[in-house]
Amino acid sequence: MCTDSAVPAAAAVTAAPQRRRRTGIVPGRDAHAGAPRTRELLDSLTGSPAVLLDRSMDILAWNPLAAALFLDFGSVPAQHRNHLRLVFLDHQVRKLYRDWEHTAGKCVARLRMEAAHEPRAPRLIALVDELGARDDDFRRYWARHDVRSITYGRNHFVHPLAGLLTLDWQALQVAMAPKQTLIVYTPPPEDADSRAGLEFLASWSRTPVRGSVPDRH
Repeated sequence: MCTDSAVPAAAAVTAAPQRRRRTGIVPGRDAHAGAPRTRELLDSLTGSPAVLLDRSMDILAWNPLAAALFLDFGSVPAQHRNHLRLVFLDHQVRKLYRDWEHTAGKCVARLRMEAAHEPRAPRLIALVDELGARDDDFRRYWARHDVRSITYGRNHFVHPLAGLLTLDWQALQVAMAPKQTLIVYTPPPEDADSRAGLEFLASWSRTPVRGSVPDRH
C-alpha cells in the first residue's frame, strides 16, 4: 500500500499497548488521531484489514485484522511504526509481499512526490536518511527519481497462516482530519480463495490466545 499523502514534521510518541478486540491507537501525534468516530469506523471493519496513516506514512491506528495480516503493530516501537520503514526494514513484512519489488517501487515514488511538496519536512528528511543509510534497495529506488500519486492498487501476499492472498486496497481521506488517510483492504469479488483466507484470518484475530490457531481446512 502507498497513499496520496504528504509528509509533515512529527514527534516520536509512546505506544499504547495493543488489545486484541480493540483498535490500536497511537496517542498524541495528531489532534484527531484516535478520534472516536475514526476508532468506531476501524472497529466496524471486522472483515477488512484497515490502517490509519498520516502524511509521513506513520501508522496511527489499525484494526485487529490488519495486525493479523501484517504484524502486531503494538509490538513495534512508535517511532518505527511507519509503513515505508516496515516495507524496507522489517523482514517479516517484506516477506509477506509476493510483489515486493512492485510495491516498494511505488512506495518510493509516492515518497518522492511528497518530498517535492515539503522538501524540508523533518520527519521526511529523517526517514529518507535512515532508509538510505540502511537499505541498498531503497537507495536504488530513490535514485530512479520516479514520482507518482497512488490512491488504490492490488497487493499479492504470502501469509504464513492464510497462504496466498490477493487484496485490493483503497486510500480514503478522513473528512475530519484531511492529513490522515484510511487504507482498507478487500479481496477481489471473483477471488474466492483470497476471501476464504481473509475470513480465516478474521477468525484467528478473534481468538483470545494467539497460540490457539483454528484450522483453516
